[in-house]
Amino acid sequence: MNYVEDTKTVVGTTVTSAAGTATLTIDTLGYQHASVEVIVAVSSTAANTAASILNVLTLSHGDTTTAGSSIYTVAAPSASVAVTSKPSVVRMDIDLRGRGRYVKVDATPATSLPTTIVARLSKGEDGIGSASDKNVLAAYAG
Repeated sequence: MNYVEDTKTVVGTTVTSAAGTATLTIDTLGYQHASVEVIVAVSSTAANTAASILNVLTLSHGDTTTAGSSIYTVAAPSASVAVTSKPSVVRMDIDLRGRGRYVKVDATPATSLPTTIVARLSKGEDGIGSASDKNVLAAYAG
């Protein structure tokens, strides 16, 4: 089975200031795996390093949409990594078996850079084929 064909994409809020928090609550019903990416836009400030991009990045799960049981708080990447040439991406691959139905991701940027959370659910129980099932505008396979 090609697990890429039976996936669902979920996109969270985007924040553009250090005062905001990007949030994504994912209903994982029927899926065994999630790959979550927190994407922070390219910085034009040379002093911004990966360690200074995110103040808070947490992942939790639970049986309600508040998902209060912590899975983990992600440590910031090394301070020596400059982020001026490409977007900063933190990826979390999660085994959903034995977790609550909902997974919640919160990301608070340290700088005023657009920050978005995207998740791809895979290893679903039911085969899904349409773009609507995949939660995307258009889907192509070949």
